[in-house]
Amino acid sequence: MSRQERVSLFMVLVAGFQCLLHHYSGDDEIVIASCVANRPLVEVERLIGRFGNQILLRTSLRGNPTFRELLKRVRESTLGAYTYQDLPYGCLVKEDRGPLFQVMFILQNAPKENRHLPGLTMKWVPLYEGTAKFDLIVWLKIEPALEVILEYDRDLFLAETMKRIVDDYRAILAAAVNDPTMGVSRKPESLAAPPTGTMTTARPKENVSANDDVQSRLVALWEEAFDTRPIGVHENFFELGGDSLMASRLFARMEKVFQKKLPLAALLEAPTIEELARVLSGANGRSFSSSLVVIQPNGSRPRFFTVHGHMGEVFYCRNLSRSLGADFPVYGLRSQIIDGVPAHYTVEEMAGHYVEEIRAVQARGPYFLAGFCGGGMVAYEMARRFEARGEEVALLALFNTPAPGSLDRWPLRQRYLSNRVPNELRKLAALGFRDMRATLSRKAAGFARLVFGSFKTSVWRMCSRCSLAGAEKWSQGVLTVGDINVAAAKAYRPGGYAGRITLFLSEEAAFLYDVDPKEGWTALAEEGIEFHAAGGDNNTIFDERFVDALAEQLKSCIQQAQTGSHLKCRKVTAPAPPRPLR
Repeated sequence: MSRQERVSLFMVLVAGFQCLLHHYSGDDEIVIASCVANRPLVEVERLIGRFGNQILLRTSLRGNPTFRELLKRVRESTLGAYTYQDLPYGCLVKEDRGPLFQVMFILQNAPKENRHLPGLTMKWVPLYEGTAKFDLIVWLKIEPALEVILEYDRDLFLAETMKRIVDDYRAILAAAVNDPTMGVSRKPESLAAPPTGTMTTARPKENVSANDDVQSRLVALWEEAFDTRPIGVHENFFELGGDSLMASRLFARMEKVFQKKLPLAALLEAPTIEELARVLSGANGRSFSSSLVVIQPNGSRPRFFTVHGHMGEVFYCRNLSRSLGADFPVYGLRSQIIDGVPAHYTVEEMAGHYVEEIRAVQARGPYFLAGFCGGGMVAYEMARRFEARGEEVALLALFNTPAPGSLDRWPLRQRYLSNRVPNELRKLAALGFRDMRATLSRKAAGFARLVFGSFKTSVWRMCSRCSLAGAEKWSQGVLTVGDINVAAAKAYRPGGYAGRITLFLSEEAAFLYDVDPKEGWTALAEEGIEFHAAGGDNNTIFDERFVDALAEQLKSCIQQAQTGSHLKCRKVTAPAPPRPLR
């Protein structure tokens, strides 16, 4: 399993034991400790003597992740702890505070060969100190076979309790290996009840005063951003009226105050001050290094995975998820370049990465996929890749997504301008003078950004084709997330798709692209398209005014796809064969 999931054996064993403690305690945040050699520097690596240090491994089991997803979380927290292994544990806790953990977890995998030095011979001798330093120490050996030894405080535990722990640990590991997609909250039969006898749990002692300080500073920042007082720590950012623009400004202020950069996606999973304070203090074990954002993890319906628009974020997913209801699990896929990770420059690269992100939480189909704007092209390519693996894609939904090949020379192509400009003028004519002036100014600035972005990406592509040194580094410093995603969409030229496409289009979509999306996508989908009209435009399609109606249509599509009984909706056929794609 460790090789298949690309994690160390130690991480698999940690995940299994934290899953066990989760079942025993009911806690969603599990902290255990381990020991490290603390020899990250070449200068001390080969010195004789003990440099060992204790590190804390904190993992969140919120949202009933699969064991495969739990492994990813454990990997993140473990690698993060290794990064700071030279920080003395004593610096983390003052003398007047209690311990931060009760369980020590140690894997003994260092070679025990007998060394021979000039004039000196050494050999290993078993030694037992006779006392337990912690409530429970889990010793693991892997040669010649996996061996688990429990060293425990007899004032706290009974011998039969220890035997039960070993049996339950074995049962959890066996169940995880048998089915890595099982939710960690599902108990093997032998874990029907917690063990009898005295049991303490691995429950971290939170540094309350520090957490209160983070919360109080967040309260001040939120009150400044919303210009509202007072704001409670349990109030929801979005219910207060926050949007992506306000979130960008707020997180910029937070970065200055806390000297820590968080992705905007953190607000989707932690929308209250209390939850955000836990993220900032690292108390929730979440690193946000994954492109997959958990918008709403619960519900009996199939997981719904939807890809970002051209700006890379998935804020639109929140309104959509709320309108779908609590029974529909929703996950968003965001551009990883937002967090400074090397960019994916093609739709194919993005799709490959997102497919693996999805498979980490759902190994097999049927899959329910969607994408907004250019992200719909990525979702389409993901569907093709799942199909190539022999996996079923039950639903592929596209929201205002241009058809491949329809963005040639966009936004300066004559046909696009001749369609778009009259449409914009009609909308301006319905506004008052003041609103007309503000709207015209905003539209002109937006169009200028599109043109400049198109120019930058053209220069970058020319440099890349000529294999000029530093082209990729230059792109990271000059191109925005939007520039890269738009360039990828322009260059995308896929083959056909054996399934059906469900297309949601606002009225404005016909004026946005060089080719009508209905015609372009019909030419690629072997089973045709199912078309639904949506309200608003490309900027407002998921606004509260329109999202409820869109969600009702989408909900019906998901339910029909889940049962395999598609209702016959109006099928759009292309009036003429598609023009060849260059």
